[in-house]
Parts: sequence; C-alpha cells; structure tokens
Amino acid sequence: MTVLQIDGVVGLRDVGGIPAGSARVRPGRLYRSGALSDVDRRGAEQLRARVGRIVDLRSDDEVAEAPTVLADVEIVRLPLYHGSPRSFFLDGYDLAGIYRHLLAESMPELVAAIRAIAEGEAVLVHCTAGKDRTGLVIALALAAVGADRDEVVADYALTSSLIPEARRRATSERLRRAYPQSPHAAALATESPAAVMRDVLAEIDATHGSVRALLAAHGMTAEELSALDRALLDAEPCPPAPGQTPLTAHPRDAQTSPAVDPAPGDRMPAPADLTWFVDARLGMFVHWGLYSLAARHEWVKSRERLSDADYESYRAHFDPDRFDPRAWARIAREAGAGYVVLTAKHHDGFCLWDSALTDYTTMNTPFGRDAVAEFVAACRAEGLRVGLYYSLIDWHHESFPVDGTHPQRDDEEFKAATVDRDVRDYQPYLHGQVRELLTQYGRIDYLFFDFSYTHRPDYWGGKGAEDWDAENLLALVRELQPGIIVNDRLGIPGDIVTPEQYQPLAPMTRDGEEVPWEACQTLNGSWGYDRDNHEFKTAESLIRLLVDGVSKNGNLLLNIGPDGRGRLGRDAEEIFGGIGTWMDDHARAIRGAGPAPFTPPADVRYTLRGDRLYAHLFAWPFKHLHLPGLAGRVRYAQLMTDASELVPLHVDPDRVAQNTLMGGLPSGTLTLQLPMQRPDTAVPVVELFLTDDAIA
Repeated sequence: MTVLQIDGVVGLRDVGGIPAGSARVRPGRLYRSGALSDVDRRGAEQLRARVGRIVDLRSDDEVAEAPTVLADVEIVRLPLYHGSPRSFFLDGYDLAGIYRHLLAESMPELVAAIRAIAEGEAVLVHCTAGKDRTGLVIALALAAVGADRDEVVADYALTSSLIPEARRRATSERLRRAYPQSPHAAALATESPAAVMRDVLAEIDATHGSVRALLAAHGMTAEELSALDRALLDAEPCPPAPGQTPLTAHPRDAQTSPAVDPAPGDRMPAPADLTWFVDARLGMFVHWGLYSLAARHEWVKSRERLSDADYESYRAHFDPDRFDPRAWARIAREAGAGYVVLTAKHHDGFCLWDSALTDYTTMNTPFGRDAVAEFVAACRAEGLRVGLYYSLIDWHHESFPVDGTHPQRDDEEFKAATVDRDVRDYQPYLHGQVRELLTQYGRIDYLFFDFSYTHRPDYWGGKGAEDWDAENLLALVRELQPGIIVNDRLGIPGDIVTPEQYQPLAPMTRDGEEVPWEACQTLNGSWGYDRDNHEFKTAESLIRLLVDGVSKNGNLLLNIGPDGRGRLGRDAEEIFGGIGTWMDDHARAIRGAGPAPFTPPADVRYTLRGDRLYAHLFAWPFKHLHLPGLAGRVRYAQLMTDASELVPLHVDPDRVAQNTLMGGLPSGTLTLQLPMQRPDTAVPVVELFLTDDAIA
C-alpha cells in the first residue's frame, strides 16, 4: 500500500502490493480517497495521470459535484445510501450496523462499483462525505480476488490515520452537535476499527461462503469476476514474502472449473454439513413455474397429455409482475424456517435461471429475469440457507426418452418418431445444468434432486441412477460445493432421506442405522398453484407434524405454490403466519432440538435440547400431567407460553385411591399440576429443566 500526497485530496493511496493467493494486487490499478472537493488544477493533473475513472459514492441527498478541474475524467456516481446518512445517526447505527445495512439494501450499487473496477482502467474509489463507503467497496473488491484478509483489514484501518487530525476533530465536533442523541455519530468521523471490517467479512463468509459468492449471488457473472481478477492481479504469480505461507486461491469460476474425474470412487467426497440442517428443523419449499399459470397442479402437462405446442402458451404469457422473493423469504423467516428450497427446474424442463444450455428459460419470456439469482439474494438477505430443487426428469428435452411419466406417453405417432432417443445423450445437459446452478450463484446449501423411479410399476420405462450417471453427478456436486447437502433421489444414497406426503411412524433408517430425514408436505395436496383446491391443512395440524418429526430426528419441508403473478396467496400467508405465532413462543423446543431418550405418555411428544426436555401436549390433560420415568430427573417445570411454574405433586406409589384421593402411580412417575384452562396456543409445551444426571 502506497500513500500518495496530492494537494486537496484526503487519504489518497494505491492499494497495490497486497498478496492474493500466489499473486499480488497490481500497483497502479486501484486507488482510494476521501474528499476531492479542494483539489486544484495541478492536483487534477496528477490524478488524471494515474486514473481513468472515478467511482463517486454518495447518498441520495449528497449533490456536490466533483471539481470542474476533473470534468474530463469519467465519473461513475452511485447512490450508496438510499435516503440520507442522517437517518443512520438518528437510528443509532454504529459503523458495523451501517455496513450491514448497505449489504442488505445497496447490493446493486456495490456490485456496480465492483463492475466499474473490473473494466480494466485504473480506478479511484472516492466518497464525498465519508470513508465508510470507500472502505466497504475496496474491501469487497480485494477480498473477491483472494487478497490476504489481514492485509485488507490493515488497509481499511489505515484510513483514519490519513485524515489530518484537525480535520478529524472538526468533523467529529460537527457531527456531535448535529446528532447529540447518537452515541456513534462523532466516532464515525474518526475511527476505522479493524475489528469492524474483520467481523463484516467473516459474516459474509459464514452466510454466503465467500465475498466472491456474494457478488455472484447478486448478478456478477463468472466472466465479470474473471475480469476483476485480470484488472487487479499480477499476470505472473509472485512468490510469498519470506516466512509467509502461500494462500489458497479464490474459488474457481464456472468457465475454468475442470471436468470431473470419471472415476468418482477414486476421490473422497466432502461430507455434507448437516449441522445447520438439523438445527433449522423447518424449511419452506417453493414450487413455481409455467404450471402456475395453468393453476391445475404442477403435473398438469403430464396429467392432461399436453404437447410442447400446447404448453407453449404458458411460456408466452409468463410475466409474474408480483414476483417478490424477498417477501417469500421474509414469510419463511417469520415462520421460524431456517432454509428455503426453490424449484429451479421442474419436470416440464422450464428453467427459472439464465441457462446457457437452453433457451427454455425465464429470460425468453415477457418476464425476462433470472428468478434463481433474485431468489438466492433474497434468502441471503433474510439470513436463510439456500436450497435448489432440480428435476432429473425433463419432458421438454429432445433426448429424454418417453416413459410412463411423459405427457405424450399415449401418443403413438410421437413415440414412433422418438424411439431412438438415448438417455446418455441427455446426461451432458443434466450435468451441465447442475454445474451452472452450483457455480453461478455462490454458496448453495442444499440440492434437492427429483426423482428416480425404476421401482415404480405405474411408470413404465422408469429411470434411475444409471440413467442419470448418478455417481459422477454426485461427485460433480461434491466437487463444486463442498459441504452441500444432497437428498436421496438420485437412486443412490444421499445425505438425508426424504419421505413425501406421509409422516413416518418412527425415525428413518438406512441399513438399520438411523439417518437424518426430511418430510416434504404440501399445504393442500398440490405442490404447484392449484386455484380450485381449497383443502388446506390448518396451522395446528402442521405444527403437530413438525413436532412429531423433530421428536423422531426429522425436519419438515413445507411447500407453497405461488400463483402466476408470483404471489403466495392469503391461505398460505395465514398458515405460515400461524406457524410463526407458535414458533415465536416455542422455537427453542424445535430449533436445535431432537429426539429424547424417554418414553412419553399418549398424546405427548418429547423433544430435547441440551439439558431441557420439552413435552408437547397434543391433548390437554385434566388437572395433572403424568410423565413416567422422570421423577427425580427434573429440577423445574414451566409452561412455555408464559413461563408460569408447574408445581409437582408427590404421590406415594403405595397409596390407595379413595374418593377424592389420587391413588399411587408407578414408581418413577413425575406428576405436574396443570391449570384447568388450556393455554391459547396451537400445541401447549411444558419446558422441563433436567438434572445433571438425568440422561446419564
């Protein structure tokens, strides 16, 4: 990093020289500065000699123009605060809060700034009235090309020391007078704590996998990310400094990912990260596509034997003007869900993303947008894990052999014309599309394949693992997204088991061993939007399914089917809202909880989290709750709705029942005294604080 002295330019420096993997950031490519307002003609000449473009970051209400002496320099103006910085001070934001707000609300502008840097000319990133914005843009650009994090943070922390002390004091005093009620306003003028930027970058890594993945999720293509590398990194690798360990390079782009070794058994696949999955317990499934316009079930093309020509009218009219994935994600989060899974492609073959392998996508509809990209960004913004559903079946692809699921399975002329189709010709397309989904949108947490059906006698010509080249496909997935969760529908074992539209009576097993599982359920029996189907389950019945599943070490993936305009519908919103109301009081009995080693009484389900046992009461007992085997193992008991104590009743096991006197209960039974009135909640829950030796 080289500090430059140009009159009228505050804190100007060249950030070149920072190590980035085996390379280094090129000097003379990226500069940063504070205010340019006082620069004179001589200073402007010095700037012009160094940079061809200025990225000017400002809020909507900052109207000051760059000095006229810089009129011949291309200036890209980006309103990085929407509204006014004043609102941040009045709301009590600290610096970390401002950065989190920018990452949630101003990603289009941040991406535009990074794109300007990637275009190749030497760039100065400048902020009219604050170092915080330049700090974030520079840090994102450097982290995206794999720059050493300690050096990135050190560059950021250097900012305040480059502002003249008198200027810092004056600015701090001005802000203190302007916003006396803000504890952070004055400090923002003088401080650049390294811990803030370090924490912000760590949060991005934890949520998105990497800064590069964050930018990809918000629309930067692999080609643009490669252009950023070319713009900022030395063409020739640089050796590490003495005593320095070489760093790992940034993730590969889609175009440069090598082909997967055709012998998957020779590679050790990365194990799936199931920690977040079993902690979340509740997910939202979203079935949405062309079939949403038909409004007659997602299998409408197969059920009604529609040809491609018949189905084409839905593509021609697909224009969901109310599409708002952020609203979907917000409803999921408010219901207590930890992840959302979207049908990127269903059996009809229509793709919700900008696939380079087919024109049968949302990009070639009146809608004309990449729905997957917007969905991924929305989930990340709401703090949710991202799942994508991908259909192994494709009724639109010219190489997919006709079978018992195909819409034209009874069309003898069509079957005769396509009799030579070979599923092996479909495999490169299948694998290529999976590669696209796993390389263009950053970190994907869960991949839901659907489905293999060699075991289904009702579908002649059924397809399975061999038809999908499942071993190599799974190896590809593991290579592109280490740690991703993959379900069990490739025809080979996956990370989880996925029972559909039924509730298991016991924990799910594979080869006699219990495995994590996820029950996928609909709200009304249909996965896609079904206008005339009003057989909706109640929120209470779905909460019971959720509780029952967690008690057996399972998750619930609960489906919604947005309509053709992209809306969820009142019924779905009310049901998810009802689940959210219950979860608001009872989330700790679900999230991070699992099965318990105790046998509950009838109409009760146990979940366990740490040293707390939760008794979910599917029926409200009269006056007493009897819990076999828990006597002496519970320190304290309370209702979760209001944290009111439930007092134990001690009954001599040998006592004889007489009139109003309760007789003795089996040895080891814990009896709790309940109120007569059932709590006003879908499923009442008793929270039991266990003794230290209760489980041992």
